Amino acid sequence: MGDDNNFEFTPYSSADLETRRKKLWRVAVVFGGMVTITILLAVGLICYSFGYHQAEQYYLDHIKSLSENQNTSTSEITGNAAKYWSSDMLDDRQIPDHYRGSDSPEVTVIEYADYPCSHCANLASEIEEVYDKYGDSVRFVFRHYNVGFTYSNVTARIAEAAYLTGGEDAYWQMQELLFNDSTWAQSDYMDSSVIEERITNYANSIGIDVNQTIDAYHNSSENGIDDKIARDNSFGNDSSITSTPSVFINGKSVSPSVDTISVELDSLLGK
Repeated sequence: MGDDNNFEFTPYSSADLETRRKKLWRVAVVFGGMVTITILLAVGLICYSFGYHQAEQYYLDHIKSLSENQNTSTSEITGNAAKYWSSDMLDDRQIPDHYRGSDSPEVTVIEYADYPCSHCANLASEIEEVYDKYGDSVRFVFRHYNVGFTYSNVTARIAEAAYLTGGEDAYWQMQELLFNDSTWAQSDYMDSSVIEERITNYANSIGIDVNQTIDAYHNSSENGIDDKIARDNSFGNDSSITSTPSVFINGKSVSPSVDTISVELDSLLGK
């Protein structure tokens, strides 16, 4: 019998065994780490997705609730909030309610709005036809209401500064410019020089004195502007405002849409 089945076996040295052991250990550590990271990523993604959808659903439910409350509300305003505050009811340093339409109205519409609010801007872009149709019989009162945008009070002060500089016509022209400028809805920081530049552009656009408008804006605590804004917001709170725009017709809350406002006015005016 030959010796074909004979083979030589050379055992690994201690150094070789140690090297192989370290390599296997490193592979195990790397593999285990990859598995752990994969598990953590999967768990994190699941948690994030769950949390995101919860937040998204909460937001949608909240918006839906506000919309339903606003569209189905039958609340009414009474007392001071329901009145048109004319200059005869105020002292010389106080700013009256701003209105368009009739001086001797059969119906009074009071709108609470915030210039950076996109929904308010949408209503403002459509409601001109309502002013034109019902202006002979209806007084449309506009009041500021701060719902928490960064520049809610800034834009309200700009509008009132235009009023003090150029009167009621200038106020409504400034309102149109503010509603059409969607950058106010952003929270990007603007220093006073940037805001003054915007006021300058607006004032030039509507033809009122730039320096007087800027001075009126900066002196808002002294010239009645801040008091007017505070009064509007106080009346809004008394009217249980939860969102803007909010509209009341003869004290009754109605959905803030051109169609609903028109239907309600037709009913009250017998058209």
